Amino acid sequence: MKSGLRLTILIVVLVGVVAWSYRLAQTSEDTSGGPGLTRDAPRLPPAKLVWARPKPFLPENSPLRLSKSMLADLFPDQSWARPPPPPPLLPPAPSTPPPRVPSLPFKFLGTWQENDSSIYYLQEGRELLGAKQGEVYEQNWRLIKAEDNLLYFEYLPLGQTLTLRMGE
Repeated sequence: MKSGLRLTILIVVLVGVVAWSYRLAQTSEDTSGGPGLTRDAPRLPPAKLVWARPKPFLPENSPLRLSKSMLADLFPDQSWARPPPPPPLLPPAPSTPPPRVPSLPFKFLGTWQENDSSIYYLQEGRELLGAKQGEVYEQNWRLIKAEDNLLYFEYLPLGQTLTLRMGE
């Protein structure tokens, strides 16, 4: 048999079965439903199925009852993708460098000795200074002492000592 003919026969049989089923349904409504039932008997609505909730095995306040936080997720969501790389660490903030002593602003010009005291002549830019031991110059520099052809100056804000060579 060819497939086209076979398909036609199946469709015809299917239509026949559907028509026969419809005809049976029509005739069963017309006849009485059996002994003691009449055609005019009221029909009952179809029954509704009501599912009862099962009662818990343990009371609500039982210490054996598991809370939702205690229940494990047996099938958690999983991904085979690699996790994203962690964010790069920020470099530590640069610390401010410790303050440094500036270079001496003075240039040695000469010495004048009178009695037991000495006056050291210094040049700062275009200004000439006559420096004595223990005096403060430019609000930040104090001449501490002079020995071995060196003048020792203290930078007052940091308390550090710098030297200036005499005779050069």
